[in-house]
Amino acid sequence: MTSFHSLARLRRLCTASLICLTVLVTTFVILAGAESRPADAGTNPTVVSVSVDGATAAAANGSTSTISVCPQPTSIDVQFRNRATGEALSHSPYTLDWYSHGVKTGHIDAATANDGRVARTLARPVGAIEVSGEGYSHSFDLTYRACRVWVSGVSVSAPYGVPGDHRAHVRVTGTLYAEHDDGTHATFPQGQVTVRAGGAASPAVTLRANAAGVFSGVVTVPATSPLTLTPAGAPTPQVRPVSYAGVTWVLAPTTTAPVRVPAWMARKQIRYSTSRSFSPTITDYRGGFADPTVMRVGKTYYAASTTQSNLNLPVMTSANLERWQPRAALPNYYDYSSWRSYNEALTKAPEWAASFARRENVERISQWAPSLARVHKHRYVVAFSAATRTTSGDRRHSCIGLAVSSDPAGPYRARSRPLLCDPSTPFGVIDPDVFVDPHTHHAYLVWAAEGIPHRRRAQLAIRRLNNAGTGWAKGSRRHDLLTFTQPWEGVIMENPSMIRYRGTLYLFYSANRYQTGHYATGYAVCGSLAGPCTKPRSSPLLASRGAISGPGGADAFIDTRGRLRLAYAAWTRGHTGDETVGRRLHIATLHRNGHTKHLSVRRLTQ
Repeated sequence: MTSFHSLARLRRLCTASLICLTVLVTTFVILAGAESRPADAGTNPTVVSVSVDGATAAAANGSTSTISVCPQPTSIDVQFRNRATGEALSHSPYTLDWYSHGVKTGHIDAATANDGRVARTLARPVGAIEVSGEGYSHSFDLTYRACRVWVSGVSVSAPYGVPGDHRAHVRVTGTLYAEHDDGTHATFPQGQVTVRAGGAASPAVTLRANAAGVFSGVVTVPATSPLTLTPAGAPTPQVRPVSYAGVTWVLAPTTTAPVRVPAWMARKQIRYSTSRSFSPTITDYRGGFADPTVMRVGKTYYAASTTQSNLNLPVMTSANLERWQPRAALPNYYDYSSWRSYNEALTKAPEWAASFARRENVERISQWAPSLARVHKHRYVVAFSAATRTTSGDRRHSCIGLAVSSDPAGPYRARSRPLLCDPSTPFGVIDPDVFVDPHTHHAYLVWAAEGIPHRRRAQLAIRRLNNAGTGWAKGSRRHDLLTFTQPWEGVIMENPSMIRYRGTLYLFYSANRYQTGHYATGYAVCGSLAGPCTKPRSSPLLASRGAISGPGGADAFIDTRGRLRLAYAAWTRGHTGDETVGRRLHIATLHRNGHTKHLSVRRLTQ
């Protein structure tokens, strides 16, 4: 019996061993036939090269890759390899982000191809890319080498009219050239050349160069447009950045004699130009700056104002609140203006706003009382009010919109829709203020809701914004805070500015008519963000005094020394209401009574 059981156990053991051996062999065969991948591929990856538009640069994390190309769409090709073995990381998950002027313009989550490569073609060039995966992140700043691009050999034929339709037909021919910054020259094939004839009223004609850079086409100009065509010189002194797609050339006024058109077609040519009064070369700006807003980022102060100097949003900076310098010129200025110092901080008018004027190919709106705010570490917003239809007396109706940027100086990109409108009033809503509570870091919008004559008073109201600062917080609602109740205020209350200073919520506002010396600034103390708000004094905090007339449009901020300051605009006495002189920026220093928490003016102007 014992021998029988021993034999049975031996048979079972052999059977089990055979099964285990079969499993091991099968597993080995499967693994041997599987795709080979380094064991540390997911923990030790690296990006070995980055290629942009066919030009390849070695990839070191945080490096600057200089790519020598002219304006064209960007194609990105990134190579992933295992840092230890050098083998390509096939099917490795990654995240790719790309940026233009510091603003993220695209994002994808995907996996690498079989050869460990990532290829992506974008509609426009980018300034930086960032590649991320499990346990690694690589970022590259792409510094494009500028090209000087010009139209050469331009000839403009004599115009001829077509009987009965009163139009002029002009043939324009030329060659598109490019010069790299290393001095080499070449034709620029397939570039677009835009010929504008007659300003905004006449549509532009886009001509495309062939493989040899030669373009030719007929421009048909309606008789209702200005009809002076002038070819550009060659080469031009303009150096166009290559971080923008296409090559657009506008036949602009030069010293070349203009083409003559029949007398019956002649019109005066009008070209809008940004005012040189707000040039970046100015280091101590003292011009008009109505309804200012001031935001401090570190030790630098950024200020913006109501539309002026032919700019939608003028922005300037200061280190001491005494000397102000307009923001630097845009690197892509020629896409918007022929002025090389073009420094617009809101380059494109929002789609919902009515155009005030059009200069060259830039729409100009009239925006009022902007508010700059930092809602995240690298996210800035500007809120502003603008008319939704052409401003004309009582027909003006305003809404409040937002624009965002990753740089406090902009340029800001306007949202496609307004944040707030009020169809119940013929005037709408104006003068937004973005308040970020330092206690909770929540953002709020405070604004002036214009009243209805003889029916409803103007109100200052507040509502919480979402975390991105671009819309309303879920479940939030409007709270009315203040209206006019004192004789000096008249029947106008506007320009709110909220700040929390030493634990107390203060709400500043302007009242009365801004074109007069009666315009002034008052304040209230609020028990909470939803009110109630009470006025501690029956007279204004800032009023006309000495050379200061009509101080208003105030914006509160805390300086680098922890003092409460007010940026405001005022007329110069003797020029009250004179728009040719305008209202200028002043900075007031306030004093707080430690017992009553009431405020007074320590210094009226910096």
